[in-house]
Amino acid sequence: MFDDLTVCTPLPRYLPFPKFLLDAQLSPSRYRSQKPLIVTTNLPLNEIRHPQDTAHARIYDRILEMCVPISCIGASLRKENAQKKLESMKSLIG
Repeated sequence: MFDDLTVCTPLPRYLPFPKFLLDAQLSPSRYRSQKPLIVTTNLPLNEIRHPQDTAHARIYDRILEMCVPISCIGASLRKENAQKKLESMKSLIG
């Protein structure tokens, strides 16, 4: 499982992460063995289908072949949790 593909791919607006780790997990042996693969990302599907360069095209093409895109749109749990913590801190401070 890859949690947050945007961090695994070195796009300018995201934190760089060694792409070789992603490539290693999507190696030909894993591909041939048809092992399950779950990938989460905040990238829009259009960006995955139409990557900016060849390096990303290779990875995204394999991901789209091995995975079924499922869109889960909703409120950010991280933002909600941060807001709750802020409110809690405000009540403690006064």
